[in-house]
Amino acid sequence: MRTINLAALLSLLLAAAGCAHHDNHEVPTSSPADGSDVVARTALYRQKLVADPSDATTRLQYAEALSRQGKYHAAEQQFTTILMQQPDNVDVMTALGYTYVWSYRYDLAEKQFKQALDSAPHDVSVRKGLAFTYLCSGRSSEALAAFRSLHKMHPEDLEILAAIESTEAGLVGRVSQDW
Repeated sequence: MRTINLAALLSLLLAAAGCAHHDNHEVPTSSPADGSDVVARTALYRQKLVADPSDATTRLQYAEALSRQGKYHAAEQQFTTILMQQPDNVDVMTALGYTYVWSYRYDLAEKQFKQALDSAPHDVSVRKGLAFTYLCSGRSSEALAAFRSLHKMHPEDLEILAAIESTEAGLVGRVSQDW
């Protein structure tokens, strides 16, 4: 079995959490560690929202940036605003689920990802989010089962393989926000 660096695994999982559906955005997504960049982008998104409060794409980017700064309540409010207008928006449901994970609200995260699965049962990002929720909340056996199920559908996905190997090796369990 290959040895997987825990920091590398968490970086991969975090990247998937933040970048899953946002490949075409004008401003690239970054990890929570990029503090100054995410603060600047947050201000930019806020300015854009003042100009056009109905812009759901900018509101999503703004909410994600708030979440990356640890401003979970504010991010949740932005995600909820979008979901009131677009209740089946899987991108927003997924991003809100990860915000719940990052704020250690695993029950809400699980509920959110399961709701997203109702709308998009085959969405790999949603399924990874649910598996990641299990992993972060210390439910390793459920995480392992979820990641193995994903691996059957996506055997080429190295992130899933890394999560399986790390979970099997007992390298991950409850994860702190300090990734």
